Amino acid sequence: MKLKPFRILITDNVVVNAGDAAILLAMQASFNATFGPHTQVECIYWGPPPVYDTYRRLYPELQLLPTISNAAVNYPVPAWNLPARFIRKSACWRLLQAARASREGRRYPFLLPAERRLLSAFEKADLVVVTGGASLSTCWTLPHARAERICQYEIARVLGKPLAFYAMSIGPFAAEDPLPDMLRPYLEEAIAVLCRDDAAMQVVRQRIQVTTPNVHRTIDEALLLEPRVPSRALVPPRKRARRIGVCVHQWHWLGDADPDARQRDFEARMARVCQALLEEGDTDLIFITTHQGVEGIHRDDAVSARIQAQLPEHLRSQAHVTQDFVHPQEFAHIMGECDLVISSRLHGAIMSLVGGTPVVALAYEPKTRGLMRQLDLEDCVLEMGAASTEEILALARNLLKDPPATRHRFATAAQKGRTLAQRNCQILKEALARRGGLQCVVLQCQRTAKGLSGSVVTSAGTSFLSLP
Repeated sequence: MKLKPFRILITDNVVVNAGDAAILLAMQASFNATFGPHTQVECIYWGPPPVYDTYRRLYPELQLLPTISNAAVNYPVPAWNLPARFIRKSACWRLLQAARASREGRRYPFLLPAERRLLSAFEKADLVVVTGGASLSTCWTLPHARAERICQYEIARVLGKPLAFYAMSIGPFAAEDPLPDMLRPYLEEAIAVLCRDDAAMQVVRQRIQVTTPNVHRTIDEALLLEPRVPSRALVPPRKRARRIGVCVHQWHWLGDADPDARQRDFEARMARVCQALLEEGDTDLIFITTHQGVEGIHRDDAVSARIQAQLPEHLRSQAHVTQDFVHPQEFAHIMGECDLVISSRLHGAIMSLVGGTPVVALAYEPKTRGLMRQLDLEDCVLEMGAASTEEILALARNLLKDPPATRHRFATAAQKGRTLAQRNCQILKEALARRGGLQCVVLQCQRTAKGLSGSVVTSAGTSFLSLP
C-alpha cells in the first residue's frame, strides 16, 4: 500500500504578528501529532509583501505561500505599471476560473507560473483550514481584502476540498459591513467552525445566522506553544530580585474622535505604572512586543520606547526595550522568567502564560476577556482604554503579593488551556471522519526502520500513516 503525507493548506495567517505566528506554529505541531509526522502544512501568508522572504528566513520551519493577488506581482505597484496592476486586480477572478477548469479536467491558460503554483497548493490539499486568530472582523478584514478571503474559500469549495475555520474570534463587525453575509455560505458548509470564545459563538449564531451543528466553542491554539531558550541573548541578564515583563502596542481606537490622544493617554498611564513598580525597589522591566525587529512593518517597540522615555531619568536604565525580532517560542521563554507580565496584546499574555508567568491582561477587544474567562482568570483582566493607573497597579501588586500561590493558580489555568486547545485538532479529525474524508482502517502499519507504528488512514482513496 502506497503511503503519502496528509496535505493541509492554511489561509489568512498574518505571520508578521508574532501572536499569529505562535498560532501557526502550534497548529502545525498539532497537525503533525494528529495526522502523522510527515504531514505537509503550507500557509498562505498575509502581510507586507516586501518582507515575504524575510519571514521565510525568520520562520524556516514554516512553508509560506503568497496571497492570490501577490502571487505574481508584489504590492506596491507603481501607477504607471498598468499590466502589473491588471494582473493583481484580476488574480482572484482568474484563479477561480482556473479552479473551475481544473475540476472539469481542463487547464486554464491565463495564469502566470507563480499563480499556478498557488493553485496547485489548493489542488493538492486534503484539507483547507482558515487560520486561528482574529482575521475575520471589520477591523482585520478591510474592504480590499474581503473579496480575496472569500475567493480562497470559493476555490476550496469548487475543488471539493473540506474547509474548516480553526479556533478563531469571528467579529465584531460594523453594522454596515457586508462580510458576515459573504461568510455565511462558507460557514454553513464548513466541516467545522471553531470559535475560540463566547463572543465569537454569539456572532456566528446571531449576527451571521449560521445554523450548522458543526460550530464549537474552543480556545486559542497558541496555548499549545512550546517555549524554547533563545539562541542568543535578547535581554540583559537578571540582576535584581524582581523582573516584570511589559508587552504594549499601538491600538487603532476605532470610533474614537481623537485616537492619537487615546493612545498617548494609554502610554502615559503605563509609564506611571512602570515608574511606581520600579520605585518599589530591586526591580527591572523588560519590554517585548509581538511586532518588532523587522523593517517595513508596523513596529510596536516604538510604543515601548515612548513609555521608557517618560520614566524619570534615574529609572530608565532599569527598563530595557528589546528591539530585535523575537521568535514566539523564545518570547514565551523570556517572559516565563519574569515574576509578572503586563500585556495589552492578547498573545503577549498567552505566550507569557505558556512560559509560566502570571499576567495582567489589558483587553482592547472582547477576545482577551473571553480567553481569560475560560481559564478562570477573568479577574486578571482590565480594559486597555479605561483602566486607571491605580487599578493596574492594584492588580499587579495583588498578583505579586504571594508568588508561589499566584504561580500555582496560573499554572493550573495554563494546563486547563492546553487541555481545551488539544480539542481543536480532535474536533477537526472527527469532522473529517463524519464527512468521509478520514476512515480509520483497522490495519496496523509497522515502520521498523524508524521505530514507528500507527494506523493507516484513508482519504478519498489515498492512504496516510497516522501515528497514535
